[in-house]
Amino acid sequence: FTLNDGIPQLAATERPQDETFQQDLYAVVKSLTPWRVGPIKIDDLFIESEWDSRHKWNRLEPALSDLPPAPTCLDIGHSSGYFMLRLQSLNPKMVIGIDPLDRCWLQIQLLKGLLQNEKLLSLPLRMNELNRFEYFFDLALCLG
Repeated sequence: FTLNDGIPQLAATERPQDETFQQDLYAVVKSLTPWRVGPIKIDDLFIESEWDSRHKWNRLEPALSDLPPAPTCLDIGHSSGYFMLRLQSLNPKMVIGIDPLDRCWLQIQLLKGLLQNEKLLSLPLRMNELNRFEYFFDLALCLG
């Protein structure tokens, strides 16, 4: 994917470009509403989010320069995955997001499927279930 003005843009490279596909994609995206964090763009489809997360990312990004190469990252309460996508700029070993909501897991599965990115993983966990990962992550975000 690419970034344009802080908006992750997923391009259709190996997917059909017919009108039916675009209509189906729109229906799926709409069925997964609300998209809490974003915005995100898939082809020409702009997914509006409840929060414009670009402002938080812009404040956070300078602090990320001290991370080791290829960090393992955690996004606690990943919601629709905006920060998981933005963390890809760090060339991470893996980005794991946790969120107990089924809708959030489905949103990530949609994005992951379109990106064909095996470095994105969503787990339906709550924060208190992370004790088995105590020393696993180089970075943990909880941006609410």
